[in-house]
Amino acid sequence: MAFSFGLCLLLFEKNKEALQQFEIAYQLNPADKQASKFVQMSKTSLASQMNKEGTSDKVITSTQKYAPSPDAESLLPFKWVVHANSVSLILSVGSYKNEVFAERADEGFEGNGYEWGSLAAIFIEEIMPELAAQIQFEPKASMFCAYSTDGEALERFALGFKAACEDDALIRDLFSRAELD
Repeated sequence: MAFSFGLCLLLFEKNKEALQQFEIAYQLNPADKQASKFVQMSKTSLASQMNKEGTSDKVITSTQKYAPSPDAESLLPFKWVVHANSVSLILSVGSYKNEVFAERADEGFEGNGYEWGSLAAIFIEEIMPELAAQIQFEPKASMFCAYSTDGEALERFALGFKAACEDDALIRDLFSRAELD
């Protein structure tokens, strides 16, 4: 629960609070590699933010190659999040493309993050297979998250996936092959 809440806080750029939640998740389960990774990414991201605001003299240069998408507006409602060693594409589910998921509600689809993950996996497999090794998914019930250490690859995925979502015929065709998690 703390890990998912931390991801949500990242969505709203509440980096300090997100770090606290990731630390709680890690303390509850020290074997959780995702929680450990997000603790480190959040610490570095927070240090970078503080440096930009002039509140810290610690310089983080590794984030420079993970610049935000040049046109973040074109990704809405997806959100681009820069971490120390990776970038994420996050969607808070429930307010975008609900009509697509509703078409398969009788099969149990609700439009949750896991189902968005299934849809994104079909998209990668069929439309951008060259990115399969660079893009990972970490969906949760209330959010979809794709991430990569290759910012350029994630940006290509993000722009392509958003364009596919805006093409009703294409997104419905891809969704027809999505599976419940």
